[in-house]
Amino acid sequence: MGSVLRAHFWCQGVAMPIISLIGLVGNIAMIIKYSNRKRKRLMDHLMLTICIFDMVTLLMIFDNFTLSYLMNSIGLEYPEISTFLSPYSLFLASMSIYGSIYGTLCLSLERYLLVTNMRLHEKLTVLTIVLPIVIFSIISNLHRLFMLSTKCLDMVEENDSGSGFKYEDTEDNISGEQSLFCEEGKRLILSATELRYDRHAAIASLLFSCFNIIVPFVLVTVLNILSYREIRRILVSWGSNSTNPGALLKKHDLDLCLRTVYAVFIFGVCHGTRIIPNGYEMWMMFTQENIHQWSEWVGVFIPITHMLIAVACSLNYFVYYGVYGKVFKSNTVENEEAGNTIQMLTHEEEINC
Repeated sequence: MGSVLRAHFWCQGVAMPIISLIGLVGNIAMIIKYSNRKRKRLMDHLMLTICIFDMVTLLMIFDNFTLSYLMNSIGLEYPEISTFLSPYSLFLASMSIYGSIYGTLCLSLERYLLVTNMRLHEKLTVLTIVLPIVIFSIISNLHRLFMLSTKCLDMVEENDSGSGFKYEDTEDNISGEQSLFCEEGKRLILSATELRYDRHAAIASLLFSCFNIIVPFVLVTVLNILSYREIRRILVSWGSNSTNPGALLKKHDLDLCLRTVYAVFIFGVCHGTRIIPNGYEMWMMFTQENIHQWSEWVGVFIPITHMLIAVACSLNYFVYYGVYGKVFKSNTVENEEAGNTIQMLTHEEEINC
């Protein structure tokens, strides 16, 4: 077994089914938890948005990578309808990844405004912060619908997508029964379009993908650092032994910032690794005439990036439940009074400034 096959076996055949199952259960539990809350805060709506995007991502990458690999490895036929829907399911996967990334960014922004600018925070609504995430995630990935398509090929023909990642004519693209989409003697396969072959369009798409990883990561990191510093400043001004209910809640907010570091770390590691194959492909397009032949290590690295995306979507549940579920699970009168105290003190600070 070659290194590429071993990578596909361990990542798509072993790790991803386990990780995806855990992530789906966790995200469904989070959706049920936050949906049943009687008084939903803006943070709750953001958490629901992130969990839904993560769940869709897990379902799409499981269908396109794990299910096709497992069915092929045990000799079963990959459903032809799944091949036909692959361009659309890959679009949904990419859209959901963007939604999860920018949902995390908006969650950090909401936390930052809560401790620094209560007046502006009170003006935020679900429509003003969640709807833009959904719209941007859809619009920014529309071009992907035109980069992959399906076509019918004779059984003896072979197909290369032209992107370095080969959609080979293996059993996962074959239907032994009468094809629903092709004539007799042909089969439906996933193929790259002319737009995917175009160097300028491909490079623009890759650069845009890198931008949507690096910029949100930097902003999430900066917002959490600023939130932490502001909370520390407020606690110092109140005194470390203060019994003020507002001070107690601020200590909870401080704990949020410290524990959200885990989410930032997962964000950077799991999504940042996608920059490596993207950068390699851009280098190939700039320097090589034949952009179809990739180095073996890239073939090994690609299933690892798919696995890490599943890790990010699954671990978000544990991080967010640990950070937000436990700290804010109580809706007691004390917490409501503490929230009112913070609003009053924040307004006083703004007036004094």
